[in-house]
Amino acid sequence: VCELFTATPSSLPAGGGDVTLNWKVLNASTVSISPIVGSVALVDSKVVGITESSNFVLTATDADGTKVTCPAPVVVADPEPALTCKDNVSFSISASSIKRGQSATLNWSTTDVDSVSISVINSSALSGTQSVSPSSDTTYVLKATRGSDSVSCPVSIDVTTGGGGGGGTPTPRCELTISDSKIKSGEKVTLIWNTSNATELTLTDDKGKVVFSTDQYLSSEKKDYYDGSIVLRPTRDTKYTLLAERGSRDVECNVSVKTEDNVVVLQTRDQQPLVAGISLSQVPYTGFEAGPIMTFMFYALLIAWAFYITYLLVIRKQASINSVVFTETAVKKVESEKVVETTPHNNYAAASTYASAPVYTEPSNLPTAAPVIGYANYATDSAVEAVEENVEEVVSEPETTNPHQATDAVVTALENRAHEQKALLSSDAIRYFMGNTTGEVERNEALDNVIKESKKHYPLEDGWIVINETRMRGLCDTCLANSVTEVEDPFIPSTIPEGSGSLAEAIVTGNIVAAYEMIGHRPMFALADAASDLDSVYRNRLGGNEIVSDMLTAEAAKLSDDQIKNMINALTSALDGTYNDEASAVKMAIMKAVKEVD
Repeated sequence: VCELFTATPSSLPAGGGDVTLNWKVLNASTVSISPIVGSVALVDSKVVGITESSNFVLTATDADGTKVTCPAPVVVADPEPALTCKDNVSFSISASSIKRGQSATLNWSTTDVDSVSISVINSSALSGTQSVSPSSDTTYVLKATRGSDSVSCPVSIDVTTGGGGGGGTPTPRCELTISDSKIKSGEKVTLIWNTSNATELTLTDDKGKVVFSTDQYLSSEKKDYYDGSIVLRPTRDTKYTLLAERGSRDVECNVSVKTEDNVVVLQTRDQQPLVAGISLSQVPYTGFEAGPIMTFMFYALLIAWAFYITYLLVIRKQASINSVVFTETAVKKVESEKVVETTPHNNYAAASTYASAPVYTEPSNLPTAAPVIGYANYATDSAVEAVEENVEEVVSEPETTNPHQATDAVVTALENRAHEQKALLSSDAIRYFMGNTTGEVERNEALDNVIKESKKHYPLEDGWIVINETRMRGLCDTCLANSVTEVEDPFIPSTIPEGSGSLAEAIVTGNIVAAYEMIGHRPMFALADAASDLDSVYRNRLGGNEIVSDMLTAEAAKLSDDQIKNMINALTSALDGTYNDEASAVKMAIMKAVKEVD
């Protein structure tokens, strides 16, 4: 049951507006309102906007399928018709051409207008008649106004001198009006013209540009344009001139339009100087009058400063280089003097005598057999054991163990530990880390701390934190402590297997941002490591036994053999010499490789 359905208000002015619908339905399973609204609840209200008359219909359907409809019409008033000369004004003259001294009658009437004004005769009656006797060609314009709208309706009369054996040539006349004399820059205005006794028309602006001309039309077509209009969009103050010609006679009509800029001036300032008696031409460009002495001192200081900068950049740098060379020479000289001082005095005379030329003898252990090529060159196991026994008997020196030596297994375990914590390590970062840490326990603890601090200070890339050498140096406290200790101890450089680092992992996962951050200061080295990692993956697919990180193995499993080969080719293409800049070549190669993942 449709208990209530209303539309408020039920009528709207021209252009429409908002309507509030209220309804209440009982014992219905579905309710809908058309048009615009659609399905609704049993009890509700809704505001809709309309621009034309509409009949809202509420349809309620119960469980048995029975439908009930309730209408709520809303009427939108028709828009007010435009104000035109044709529909609202009747303005005519009894004769369009008279001889001088004769008269004619103006007749006019209006419909649905508020006010009227007629030029020349200055009449404001809404309707009427008036006799006129102009001495020359004249145009009378009736301007009708309704609200903010207005329309201009002209009529013209030609006046001839007559006499003699025939009539004189009528003088052309014109009337040019504009829809709005003041607009914003770029807005539309309409120029309207009416002419009589004209055979040629030309409309130009104040810069001489032809806006419209009848020269392009045939004589039979020109009469269609003696009365007309044109829409323009001026961007500056412009004066338009209509030239109406007939033989040797012509007449001009002018209108102007002013444009306003869209810039709003909030404050108007005068041009008077703040200090009386001083003009801008009296103030130097520096803002103060320095005088010849101050000017000389200024340029002298400027030249002195230039020489000082030159000294810092060139002469002092060269002096530093020479100082280093001199220091090295002095050190060598001191060492030589120490050697001389340690020589016993009783050997001084012998050392001072000239040494005889040394006599070289041929070693007795040179090979005499023919060279053996290939694997046959390797000695048998028994021979090797014999040689090793002899070597042990001859000399047995203690071996120096490099605490920073890293095998494939150590580096891979380190990378896997980082991957478990969603971290990617560059090859430079691994080298620095391995070179400043020792032992599995210390490295694992230091790596965990670095990853934890990295996530606090740097953004994630697709959920992963990228740790390059710069970040590793700033966050690895253990590395910093060990590097201070090594100042006093002999330094043994770290060595890690080729191909270490996570640039390959970043490429196969499609994380190009992380890949760019991992190339570090030696892009080609990082690229070589990544190519080596991908080559190991490809060789493992062919039955090899290369050591590869778990993450790289898992992510590469999603790619085909062709994709892996294309990635390797893309990375090695950085060496073709196309790019002079190493970093640009590496980044382009990485971009091509990542494209294979997409």
